[in-house]
Amino acid sequence: MPITYRIVADSADELAEPLRKVAKQDGGKYVIDALPDGFGIEDVRGLKTTVQKLRGEADDAKSMAKVFVEAGLSPEKAKHAAEALAKMEAGQLKSTADIDSWKQTVEQKFQAESQKLSERLAKRTERLRNELVRGKLAPIIAAKGGSESMDAILTLAERNIRVEEDAEGNLVPVVVGSDGKTAAVTKKVGSMDPMGFDELIDMMRESPQTKGLFRVHATGGSGATSQRGGSAPAGNSGQKLSARELLASAHTKTG
Repeated sequence: MPITYRIVADSADELAEPLRKVAKQDGGKYVIDALPDGFGIEDVRGLKTTVQKLRGEADDAKSMAKVFVEAGLSPEKAKHAAEALAKMEAGQLKSTADIDSWKQTVEQKFQAESQKLSERLAKRTERLRNELVRGKLAPIIAAKGGSESMDAILTLAERNIRVEEDAEGNLVPVVVGSDGKTAAVTKKVGSMDPMGFDELIDMMRESPQTKGLFRVHATGGSGATSQRGGSAPAGNSGQKLSARELLASAHTKTG
């Protein structure tokens, strides 16, 4: 029996925008008896703290940059000018050649530090994406028979998922169409809700290009349970392709 949740809020402002659409008023309260497809109950305090910290650092950087822009200087030039002035006052820079040499050294140091910062941000972004996307996809894939080809299925599924930031600063994964931009809508008749992870994996399990990545449980004539892959491509003599071969095939057909 699936687990259900009931959310009660004093006002609609306490609910995230997607939840307001399904909330019903009950005695002055806003009540949600069932979560929309794609929503789950989990502890996201760590992610929110990280996002708030990054946004705070960005705001501080903008405030500092504004002062230099108003003075006609970029932050880098202002820093270099201050260091050069200090060295000149100390008598360490006396000629144009000394100043040019010092400037080159400083620029090389700045580029090295900038590269390190970019690498750190890239690693942090990847970690957040894995927590938001792969952490939710993995149990769904496993439940639908994709454990043996987990990495291949995750790689293909991520091509149809984009992580966005909502008005409240929360990172939200969104299933998108083949263009990688437009949000995908559920295939359920009479509904215009966004497509969830569960439905995305169902579509992959039914698609001729990717269904071979999933193991299908079927009952044989003797009553015993057997497992088989998806339909083997022509010319494969009925043998099941490996996850790597299926992934390459799916890339070729969907590319």
